[in-house]
Formats: sequence, C-alpha cells, structure tokens
Amino acid sequence: AIGSNGEAVVSIDHGLTWTNVTQNLEVANGNKIAFESSKVAISADGGAVMISSNSGTSWKLGDLPGNVDYKAVDVKSGDIVVTGEGHDVLTTKSVTSSFISKTPPTITSGDGYNSITYDGLEMVVVGDEAEISDFNGSSWTNNATSVTDNLYGSDMHINYNLAVGANGKIIRNDGTGWKCVTVTEPLVIYDTEMFGDMGYAVGKNGTVAKTEDNGLHWNKLNAAITNNLNAVHFTSINKGVAVGSNGRIITVSYTHL
Repeated sequence: AIGSNGEAVVSIDHGLTWTNVTQNLEVANGNKIAFESSKVAISADGGAVMISSNSGTSWKLGDLPGNVDYKAVDVKSGDIVVTGEGHDVLTTKSVTSSFISKTPPTITSGDGYNSITYDGLEMVVVGDEAEISDFNGSSWTNNATSVTDNLYGSDMHINYNLAVGANGKIIRNDGTGWKCVTVTEPLVIYDTEMFGDMGYAVGKNGTVAKTEDNGLHWNKLNAAITNNLNAVHFTSINKGVAVGSNGRIITVSYTHL
C-alpha cells in the first residue's frame, strides 16, 4: 500500500500484518502501487516512478521523461507500465532501462489518464470525462461510452473489462462496447478488482459493492466505516485487502468484508 509523503507498507500474509518499506523511497506523494512476485512499482507526483526488485527492501528511481504526475501503474509479465496527466503510457522491463512510450491516442481530458490495467499484452486506460482507451497488443482504440462521468479505476478479465468512477458508475465491455451495468449510489468509486466471477468495487465514504456474476449485477455492502477506500486487491478467490484514507486497511473474504 502507498500513501502521501512517500510512505509504503508491504504485507506477505494477505494483509494481516504490514511492514514499513519507506526507507530510500524518494517520492513526495505516491499515487498507486503495483506488484508481481518480488517486483514492485510506485507511481508518484513530480515525474517519479520508484521500482523495487526485492519486495521493497531497496528502490530505484525509474528513468522517465518530463515532470508530470504519474497517477497509475501496473506490473505484469515483468513489464512496468505507467500513465498520468501527460496523456502518455510508458513501459519498461528493467529497473535500469529507460521507459518508452506506447503512443496512446490523444484524449480530450486535460488531466490525462487516472488508471491503467495491463495483462502482459493488452491494456485499458481510463480518465476524466469517461475517456477509455484499449490497447490490443499492437494498436489503440479510443472508445465511446454511454456515460460522461470521470473514471478512476479499471480491471481486465479474460472475457470482459470493467471501469468505475464518479456517481457510482460501473461500466463493462464484453467485446460489444462499453455499457453501464449499474449505478450503486451517487458516490465516487475509485477502484475495482475481479477474481473469477466474483469481485469488489470500493470508493468514497467507505463505499463497497460486490458482484458474483462477472460484474453484471452489484450489491452494496456495509463496510462499517466512513473512510474513503482508494484501492482493492485480491491474492486468491477468498483473500483480499482494501486500503483508504487515514491509514485504513480492511481485509476482504468471499463471504464478508
């Protein structure tokens, strides 16, 4: 988990205990964290992306162009991909190699992309004013949607993709275009993650919604908190963790939160 003032914590027991790995982490404000095995990447303000190849024991500053705020990062198949307010999507394989542009399409949102999800070949990036761009491994498509809300989170599944955002919007693409499948309530949703046919979406004021049918229908849950929940991640079908404001960390299981 990553927070303001460059603070990062790591858990290796499904979120039960956490270790602070902030040492040598030279970022003023971290925005997103992603990992695969022992490789960890943090996107941050001021053009910074910190990369660790040993589960956060030590960090290196990625070689990126510009001084933009990088809002989102993902790690898959050894690749690190980042995006942010500069409207670009950049990728690298090594902590010592330069990032290169994946040349995404021009978007109208002045703030760039808010989230990126990558499966090792394809990727989805989403942003303000319902901006969604898909990369199929060789080319990009800038997608139209039935909503106009800002989008803050995304996830990819073998048969469909999801995006979530303002006003409780959850939209889904099963290959026939992006369509709104639900409006949970008029609150902001910041992140979503699927595992099998089950998944969660989390957001403002402790908002939590759950699906058990591949994102087609969602039910609001009572998380018994009012803190904003900014991200959710699963390590198995019944083990997950959600993190939020004021250092809030909650564990998630298949049957309850």
